[in-house]
Amino acid sequence: MMTFAKKLSVRIEELPKAVRVVLSGEAGMHEAEDLHLVLTRVLATRPKLTLIDLREVTLLASIAMGALLSFKGGLKVQGGKMKVIAGKGNVQNSLRHARFDQVMDMCETIEAALE
Repeated sequence: MMTFAKKLSVRIEELPKAVRVVLSGEAGMHEAEDLHLVLTRVLATRPKLTLIDLREVTLLASIAMGALLSFKGGLKVQGGKMKVIAGKGNVQNSLRHARFDQVMDMCETIEAALE
């Protein structure tokens, strides 16, 4: 597990059908660059499916959303896919308000994301 600025923790798990990136805490302006670096490392492994689990995130700044969009673009070039597990609550509402759900495949659970 990696912790950045003591506000954001990132855990990467290898699942049978996907790589799961679990974020917890605040993904604010100061954590966005570190998030981008972690996602770049994940991208280097060329995963077919990446699940970005945001259920433990309490704050998701627009610049962090941009890091996720950039990661999705890199995956697409490689032929990979990304699904966002947003659960319910403020972060999901923020993503929908930013129309993130129109450009990302969003799910509420891991099971739904793996379907």
